[in-house]
Amino acid sequence: MGSGLPGAIAAQIAYPDKQVVGICGEGGFTMVMHDFITAVKYDLPIKIVVLNNSKLGMIKYEQQEMGHLNYMTDMKEIDFAAFAKACGGEGYHIDKLEDLADLLKQAFLSNKPAIIDVAIEDMAPLPGKITYEQAVKYGQFLIKEFFTNKKVEFPDLGKAMHRIL
Repeated sequence: MGSGLPGAIAAQIAYPDKQVVGICGEGGFTMVMHDFITAVKYDLPIKIVVLNNSKLGMIKYEQQEMGHLNYMTDMKEIDFAAFAKACGGEGYHIDKLEDLADLLKQAFLSNKPAIIDVAIEDMAPLPGKITYEQAVKYGQFLIKEFFTNKKVEFPDLGKAMHRIL
């Protein structure tokens, strides 16, 4: 976690004639967001796409996969586009699919470093393979969730199937 922005900075320095794009979640980005000032200081035209659901999503689902209740995985909403502008870069916030193409085009036409803050749904990541142990531990999470919080929320199977079809 947290390697997207510093990796993009390093790649841009190593390959100054290439367009460098870093893609990260908001959790990993917040670990190193202060480094964006470095990109501004050295005029590195990197583009950072922050996939933002205001949660530490990977941690949330790792906790569930291990059979634990969720602990401290919700984040406050952070306006990463405003942060980029405050640092001297460019910032774009995308919360509607119809804005995606135009705002990405604006970001990539600029020679300034930019953060593209993309609002996404909170959906479980799809592992390449689910092991028996992962299934058992997830079952333990569901049981704990039910007896602790008196609820169980299952992923929307329609949306999940749409992602893999």
